[in-house]
Amino acid sequence: MKFPMLKLLPKKLLLLVTLLILPYFIFSQVVAQYSTPGNNMFTVPAGVTTITVEAWGAGGDGGQASGIPKFCGGGGGGAYVRSVIGVIPGDVINLFVGDNGSDIANERDTWFSSKSVLLAKAGKSVGNSIETGGDGGSAAASIGDVKISGANGGDGSNPDGGMGGDSGNTTGTGGMGAQLTATIAQDGLSPGGGGGGGASDELSNNHYHLDNGLGSHGAIKITFSGGSIGPDVDNDGVEDTYDLDNDNDGILDEIECGLNETSITISPSGSDAISDTNKVTGGYPVMANVEGNPGPSGVSVFPSSFNVFGTLGANDSVLGDTELSFTPTLFDDGLSLTIAGVKVLYFDLMHYVNVPEFQFDGMFDSNGGGGWTPFSGEGNPELLVSNGSLKLMIDTKSVDSNGNRIKVDALPYLDASAIGAEPFILDETFTFDIFVAGGVDFIVSNANFEGPSKFSGLIIKASISVCSDTDGDGISNVFDTDSDADGCAD
Repeated sequence: MKFPMLKLLPKKLLLLVTLLILPYFIFSQVVAQYSTPGNNMFTVPAGVTTITVEAWGAGGDGGQASGIPKFCGGGGGGAYVRSVIGVIPGDVINLFVGDNGSDIANERDTWFSSKSVLLAKAGKSVGNSIETGGDGGSAAASIGDVKISGANGGDGSNPDGGMGGDSGNTTGTGGMGAQLTATIAQDGLSPGGGGGGGASDELSNNHYHLDNGLGSHGAIKITFSGGSIGPDVDNDGVEDTYDLDNDNDGILDEIECGLNETSITISPSGSDAISDTNKVTGGYPVMANVEGNPGPSGVSVFPSSFNVFGTLGANDSVLGDTELSFTPTLFDDGLSLTIAGVKVLYFDLMHYVNVPEFQFDGMFDSNGGGGWTPFSGEGNPELLVSNGSLKLMIDTKSVDSNGNRIKVDALPYLDASAIGAEPFILDETFTFDIFVAGGVDFIVSNANFEGPSKFSGLIIKASISVCSDTDGDGISNVFDTDSDADGCAD
């Protein structure tokens, strides 16, 4: 977050405000990993409401050679699953990491919270002197937003034992089967790799490499962000972005700042100009919105071009970047955005159709209809834009503790290497300033890879948080505990 209001402060006050905003907490991404087989617990840290959990089932053991000749199969690889899960800070959540060994019911699967919330099935172990490789952990029998089966173990074949199967996302590779005249069977690699099979024969009355390779144990990986980036000026433990009373003077910020004189105007601009103009002055934040051009059906795309221009009030200070949001009812089948003549986003059907998170039963298949379908409005997509940031927030299958759908930025999951109607673009190096002369031009459009095209119900919003300085002391009302300089605290 930037603080342009600091430029307006007298030098004597600059040090004071600088000291006030030193508690600027930056929480980076945190990863917790569990690889020891058996029961364990995860305590949700303060401020964390969403976690991404990945799990691997244990790999199966390879077959043990006990007859002559026998060339045993390799164990199956464990399945892989991933889900975004809503959590409550302070909750203690049970989890279980599966181990290798014989296929005793459910002791080798890996699960988080319960077997009905997130479950990664283990690969099958191979019995003594069995030459057929074990099955990989089944995605169909696992539970998660993303599910990938483990690979089957290889069959034993003279003169070698079968190779163990890889885990579902190949993080854990299977062990090599025993080679009669060379190596012994190898164990699978963590997490979830299947063990190699043993081999036996009789040469000069000696047995060779009878022992099997063992499957690897499973694992759980939990990723979360400890909080947002931002200051807490009044040190009340609530970040300024979310604090309704930033100076703790008992007057809500929307009242102290709402009477500012800053305006935002969204107006038609360019060859595909929108129809309406909307100018809004004051408010906290200052926010204007218009409708985009309709695109009910066709085979072409439907652009909406417009300009956003801001006028800063004489005694107003900017508290953050301008934010734009684009909320279509539906689109077919991708999106494109251009800022000041530079295209910063492009994707179409081909950039997500083969990605597991967007396919049937994937993270973004929120209505369970066979894959993400933006042309039906699935997921209530919203494109959010601010300086150096693009996010496409979409409902997932997961819900929070209140039963509301958890939204996740879908852009990082798109396949940038896929060949669409145009090359994939995700460029977050841009900056823009609506207060410069002439404002900033934007073009938003659907994208289309062959077939029908549609872009309906588009709402365009532009907003910015500003606050006035009533007494002209260089401290914005939102941070001033005596905003009218009457000697009495607000």
